[in-house]
This record gives sequence, C-alpha cells and structure tokens, in this order.
Amino acid sequence: MSVRNGFDVRNRDRIVSPESFFSKRRLPVSAVLDNVRSAFNVGNMFRTADAARMERLYLCGCTPCPSNPKIEKTALGAERYVPWEYFPDAADLIAGLKRDGMFIVAMETAGASEPFYDADLPEGTVFVLGNEVDGLGEGILSLADAVVELPSLGMKNSLNVGNAFAIAVYEFLRRYGVERL
Repeated sequence: MSVRNGFDVRNRDRIVSPESFFSKRRLPVSAVLDNVRSAFNVGNMFRTADAARMERLYLCGCTPCPSNPKIEKTALGAERYVPWEYFPDAADLIAGLKRDGMFIVAMETAGASEPFYDADLPEGTVFVLGNEVDGLGEGILSLADAVVELPSLGMKNSLNVGNAFAIAVYEFLRRYGVERL
C-alpha cells in the first residue's frame, strides 16, 4: 500500500489470491466478440471483464486470443482471470447460447436499434459486439433478442468497441448491484 496525496492506494493484485478470486461469484453476463480485429481492443475488453468479474468472454472469427502480446500489453494480466473460449463461427455459438436460455443483446447502430438504456438486461445476458469497421452481420442481428445502440450525438455514429463494451458491462453491473456479488 502506498500513500498519494493523503489517499491510501492499494493494489488488489497483492491482497487477493487467485484461488480466492476464482471462488467468488461472477457477474451473470457474458460477451461474444465477433471479428474484433484489434488486439488492443480485445485486451481492453479483457481488462473490463476482469474488473467487473464477468462470467465469460467468447472470441469468434478473427478476434485475437490472449496469447497475442498486444492483448497481454493492454490487459495487464487480466486475461489470466477471465474465463474465455474461442469459437470459429459466432452464429453457431449464439444459436447454442439461445438454446441454453441466454438473452442475446446485439450492440449495433442499426435502423431497428433501441436505446441501450431502455433495454431489458436480465441475468444471463450475452452482449454481442462486432468488427470495428463493419459491425455485426445481418445473420448475427437476426439471432438477437434485442438490438441496442448507445446514444451518439457527434459526427461519428458510434464509440470504440472497447468503450461501448465497458459502458454496457458497467450498466449491467449497476442494475444487477455490486452487493449481490
């Protein structure tokens, strides 16, 4: 622990054992990252997923996996604490998750998108985020229980995928309640 400007600054990496961490309840939300090209974005998303103690990340298509040094650089080790799996085809994965009773929320700026803050986010929600340039394909969107977008008032109609992911995860955490974990 160190003191900066009168504040005790602690590093939880040093006070919580990995065994203790893995035994804690996880936030009942997961995410599918479909063809997210940037390893830096993926590392950022692992860092967010760890911070919120998310259930799982599913990496699909060309999305880089944690052995990538750019993920390691951005995630700062968080990739070791987030359960993840790789699937070549996001549509097959999402269809299976739906059969298992998961609620699929596609995050995409599309004509039929509803505002994110109005969306239902039950336990077992799976956020689906896509390629930084092309977004999610129609096949993925057709599998979603909800298609949502974050309000964007600027000239660009979207946020960076890692930033949008962080907003979605922390809104889910706010609604779910930290005290329930």
